[in-house]
Amino acid sequence: MSIRAAVDLKLAPASALVSIVEELSLGLQRLGMRFVPGVGGRVSEGAREVGRVVRWEPAHEIAMEWPAPEWLPGNAASLALRFEPIEGGTRVTVEQSGWEDQLGDKGNEMAGVPEEHLALFKDSGSGQLLVARRE
Repeated sequence: MSIRAAVDLKLAPASALVSIVEELSLGLQRLGMRFVPGVGGRVSEGAREVGRVVRWEPAHEIAMEWPAPEWLPGNAASLALRFEPIEGGTRVTVEQSGWEDQLGDKGNEMAGVPEEHLALFKDSGSGQLLVARRE
């Protein structure tokens, strides 16, 4: 199952990427994690890697993966951020999948998670939630 939400930002795709990466870094930092963006990037908690950047195409797409925990081998979770030029700015689509297995939730409680991620970007201005749906 994947969960997807989108927000329109009044920023060019390259600027939207910079803004999103800054907000993501700050949001993860508040949770005690460190995000190293870019090709070969990672998310760490202390010395332990808890996530990695698997695709980095500036102003187009960022994809990250959280490896499966030891107790659930083969159940990796992912997060993708896609940047689409639109009139007056950029549509950023956030898509998450695989978390339901890691968290023991088959979709009912996960429905609000992308909106929480998008709320990080709203405070930087220019965000308007457009779509929030489960697939």
